[in-house]
Amino acid sequence: GRGDVEFARCLRDVTKAVLRTARLPALQMSGAAAGHLWLAQVDAMLAFEKQLAPYLGALHVSQDPDAEVPESIASASVLGAITSEPDFFEAWMEAERNAAEARLQRAFSEYSEGARAAAARAGAAGPQRVSGEDEDEAPGWKKEFNPPRFAEVAAETLAAVVERSRHAPSAADQRTFLEGVAGPLLDLVEAQLTDTVCQASVFDGVSPEVWAPRLASCVTAARYLHHQLSELLAGSALHRIRSEAQRQQQQQPQAEPASQQQTQQEEALNASASGTAAPPSGMVSGVASAGPSSVSGLYINGNILSTTASGTQSPLRRVASGSPGPNGKLNNYGQTQASPLKFVSPTKTLGEVVVKHSFAPLVLDPPVLAAHAATLGALHRDWCLRIARELALGFGKGAVAYRRAVEHAAAYPTHTGPAESVTPALVPALAFLQVGFEALSPVLDAPSFRDIWRAVSVPVNRFMFNYVATEAKFTTAGAAQFMVDVAGLVSVFSPYTARPAAHFRETLAACRLLTLTDDEAGEVVRRTSSLAVLARSQAGGPAAATAAAAAAFKKEPLLLQLGVSCLTPQQIVAVIERRL
Repeated sequence: GRGDVEFARCLRDVTKAVLRTARLPALQMSGAAAGHLWLAQVDAMLAFEKQLAPYLGALHVSQDPDAEVPESIASASVLGAITSEPDFFEAWMEAERNAAEARLQRAFSEYSEGARAAAARAGAAGPQRVSGEDEDEAPGWKKEFNPPRFAEVAAETLAAVVERSRHAPSAADQRTFLEGVAGPLLDLVEAQLTDTVCQASVFDGVSPEVWAPRLASCVTAARYLHHQLSELLAGSALHRIRSEAQRQQQQQPQAEPASQQQTQQEEALNASASGTAAPPSGMVSGVASAGPSSVSGLYINGNILSTTASGTQSPLRRVASGSPGPNGKLNNYGQTQASPLKFVSPTKTLGEVVVKHSFAPLVLDPPVLAAHAATLGALHRDWCLRIARELALGFGKGAVAYRRAVEHAAAYPTHTGPAESVTPALVPALAFLQVGFEALSPVLDAPSFRDIWRAVSVPVNRFMFNYVATEAKFTTAGAAQFMVDVAGLVSVFSPYTARPAAHFRETLAACRLLTLTDDEAGEVVRRTSSLAVLARSQAGGPAAATAAAAAAFKKEPLLLQLGVSCLTPQQIVAVIERRL
C-alpha cells in the first residue's frame, strides 16, 4: 500500500544519510587499500535496492532475481550517495578500474608467458601465439573471429563494466563512470596491443614464421574488441545516454545532416589511424592512414623506397612506389600518368580492400567511447595493411633474381629441371608467400586473412603482368614455361579460395595470348584492331556510342572464349607483340 511506499522511501533516505556521513567517509580515509571494500559496499547497495524495489511498486523484481530495477526507482537509489559526491565517486571508480586492470594484466602476462614457452618449444627466435584451442578445431582463417584469450578476457571485462554502469542513477553518472573506468581500460588494451605489434614487427631478414603468429594475434584481438565494443555501444545498457544525446541534438537550432555526421566520423577514424595506432618511427608513414581517401595504390609515398641487400631495388618496390622500371616507364601506381600499355589495376586499391571488408562498421554516432572504438578499428586496419605490404615486398625481394633473369635473357628463360616445374629463380618468391600464408592462416580470422591475401594478390598480379608479360620476349617453350610459373603462383593462393584464378585474371589472360598458335594470335589481333578502330571513331562522340563500342569489345565472342576480354585492346596487342 501507500504506507509501504512511504516507509521504503524513508528507509532509503536514512540509508543514504548513514552512507554519506559515516560509511563512505570511513572507506575514503582507508585509502587505496580499501578498494575491495568499495566494491563490496557497492554490491551491498545494489542488493539493498533490489530488496527494496517491491515495496516501491516493482513487484516483478522479487519474482525474478535477474530483473532490472526500473529506471524511475534506480534514479533515486542509494548509489546516489556515492555519485553525488565527486570524491566518493572517484574512489569507487578507482576501485573498479584497479580491479579490472589487474584482471587484464594477468591475462596479458599469461599470454606472454605462454607465447615464450611456445617459442622455446618450437625453437624459434621470436614469439609464437598460444591459442589455447584444440588442434582438431578449424584453423583461424575459417572462423569469423579467432581472438587470443587475452582479448576474450578484455571483452568480458569491458562487458562487466558496461553492465555495472547501468546501475548509475542518471545518464550523466553513467557516462562519467564509463569514461572513468572503461576509458582507461581501453587505453591499457590499446597500449598493450600497440607495444606487442611493434615488438613483433621485426621484418627485415626475418621469416614470417617468426613475426606472423604474435602480430596476427594482436590484429585479430583488435578486430574482435572493435566488434565487441561496437556491440556494447549499441546495446540496451546505454539507452539513457543515447536518449540524452538525441534530446540535445533536437534542441540544437541547426542539426547537421546524418550523412555529414557520418563523413565526420570517417574523418575521425582516419585521423585516429595516424595518431594512436600509428607505427613507430622508422616504419612506413603511409601505413598510418590507409583509407581510400589517402591511398591511391600500394604505398606510393617516397619514404618507403629501399634497396635489397645487393643494393638493387626490389621489383615489387618499383610497382609499389611508382618508380621507373627498366624501360623507363612509370607504372600506374606512380604519380605520373602510366603507360597506356601497362596494366591498370583491378578496381580496388589495397587500402580499400582492407577497410571495406575486415570489420563491421562503427556504430553511427556512438554516445561514449567513440574514439576508442575508432582507434581499435584503425589499429586493425593499419596492421592488416602492414602485413600485406610486407608479404608483397617480400615477394618482390625474392623475385629479384627472377626479374634479372627475365630482363637479361633474349627470351623468357626455360630450365632443364623436372617437367611442369616452376622456374628456379621464381621459387624463393613463391616460397616466401607460401610460408607467410601458412604462418598467418592459423592465427588470423577469416575476414582479416581474406583481405590480406587479396591485397597481396593485387601488386603481385600487377608485377607479373607489367614487368614480365609485357616486357619479356617469349618463344613457344618460354610461353609454356611462363604458364607453368603463373600456375605455380596461383597455387599458392588456392588453399584459401575456390577461385584463385579470379585474382590473377590479367596475368592468366596474358598466358593464354602467349600460348596461342600463330593463326589464333593473328585472328585475335585482327578482331582487336577492328574493335579498337571502332572505339576510336566513337571517341569524343555521344557517350552512348562510346559505351556501346566498349561493350562490343567486352562481348566479342572469340575474346570471351579465350578469357582475355579483361584486357584492353592496347594490352592485348602489347602482349602478343612479345611473342617471337
